[in-house]
Amino acid sequence: MKKKDIFDSDDEEEEEENGQEEENEDEKANDEENSHESKEKEKDNNEAELTNKNTIELNEEKENEKEKGKAINKTLYGIFIMGLPYEVTEMELKNIFSRYGEIIKIKLPKYQNTNKNVGHCYIYYNNEQSAIKSLELNKRKLGKRYMEISLSKPITNHFKDNNSIDPDDVPLDCKTAFVKNLNYNITEEEVNEKFKNCGQINAIRFVYDNQTHKFKGFCYIDFKEHKGLLKALKLNGSFFEGRKIRVDYEQGKPKKGKLTNDDEDYNLNNNKRKKY
Repeated sequence: MKKKDIFDSDDEEEEEENGQEEENEDEKANDEENSHESKEKEKDNNEAELTNKNTIELNEEKENEKEKGKAINKTLYGIFIMGLPYEVTEMELKNIFSRYGEIIKIKLPKYQNTNKNVGHCYIYYNNEQSAIKSLELNKRKLGKRYMEISLSKPITNHFKDNNSIDPDDVPLDCKTAFVKNLNYNITEEEVNEKFKNCGQINAIRFVYDNQTHKFKGFCYIDFKEHKGLLKALKLNGSFFEGRKIRVDYEQGKPKKGKLTNDDEDYNLNNNKRKKY
């Protein structure tokens, strides 16, 4: 009996061991299942985090685009400077006036035929305080001339057609339009017909080559009033006799040296030509 009991005891121990192994296998399986679920959750969390990050970056990009759009339409505060040396450059002006604040743009008009500046300019800052501070240079000497500086009206900084000309750039006493890229066979009468609706024209002056005496494809139109010139500038980029013309403003008459002895000034008021 004792031997049987001993054998019975071994069976019970074996059964307990088998039960323990099964329990360990179950726990291992559960651990593996939990580990797999944990990895799946971690993967889902990573994907969700990545999605959120992409969404945030996309939103930030949209906000940046909005900010860029705001910058494009930002109000600029400018000054108008008269009495500039005709040789002064945009870089020189920037070096002088940037001490008062960030300069957004400089408008330095130039003559078409000489490429020299006309003696005045606009400088625009990103805030009103900078523009006001720069007035301390008023009446100061630059080169051989004395600057006259005043505040100009604020403008909205935006992109515009490259062919357009800002009326603020045109001197108030300027009444002459410079028209180029004209058809070489054009006549003064045809030019007059093109621009007569802009305002009363005092004279149309064609420019000829010094050697060949042929028309060079550009002319000057003298209007009676400043507003006639402003209307003429709106024809910049329009087509005339098969060519896209460029219209700009010109302050004063071209020098005689630019014309030949045969060059003529066509006066539309008395319908006669006069020599230079």
